Amino acid sequence: MEKQVTLPLAPENGILAMAQMADWPKRVLIEDGRLVSAQPLSAGTVTLFDLRKVWTGVRFTPIHYVCFYLPQAALSEVAELEDAALPDEFPNDYCGGNRDQTLSSLARMLLPSFAAPSEANPLFVDHVTMAACAHVLRQYGGAKARGTPPRKLSRGELERSKELLCASVDRDLTIKMLAGEVQMTPTHFVAAFKLSTGADPHEWLDQYRLELATVLLARTDMSIDDIAIAAGFPAGHRFEQQFRLKMSVSPENFRSDVKK
Repeated sequence: MEKQVTLPLAPENGILAMAQMADWPKRVLIEDGRLVSAQPLSAGTVTLFDLRKVWTGVRFTPIHYVCFYLPQAALSEVAELEDAALPDEFPNDYCGGNRDQTLSSLARMLLPSFAAPSEANPLFVDHVTMAACAHVLRQYGGAKARGTPPRKLSRGELERSKELLCASVDRDLTIKMLAGEVQMTPTHFVAAFKLSTGADPHEWLDQYRLELATVLLARTDMSIDDIAIAAGFPAGHRFEQQFRLKMSVSPENFRSDVKK
């Protein structure tokens, strides 16, 4: 491919965290008008760019990465939610890359959502992006949470959390909203929920949606598409794929079997 020059962004307070999904063998990087000694990047490395500076890059080969855009407002909000100090600097090796299994794994978890945005689970995407922001604050900004260690949710807290999740089948719900209901930080809430149920909130919600779909298949004459929508799944072939993956049978065959 012909070389491509990226257009510089207008300076602002914030961070751009770039996770490499594939090797980037040749790159040129210009920082505030000055050429820096950018090295090849391998898959699994992460580079952070301070958006207060002006960055220009030159590409010579096809590249594959996931970027987390973290403006100052998002960093401040997550730092406050996590009861952590907000750092001013995020030191890292943006020329040679930083080996970061955590952020790389979070980025890879989002790839199916990029491939099919309309089918993405909003609670899952919110969970991953908030976890990514919290990780950047801790790993590169040196932010240290001042909260208490995670614990299990009380019976009342767990019932309230499940109630909100069940009510979110046809609307979006965020980790921040769930955590706020039980007065916990988002990170501590996710850990506490998993300690209490054995599943992350989005996993528990997916299982609830599946159980709701099986009940509707068994007890109603609703169409498959209507059941998919009522249970919070995308209608059509995608719902059938997800149902078959979990239940090892198609929705049609499941309905036939239970009504025999």
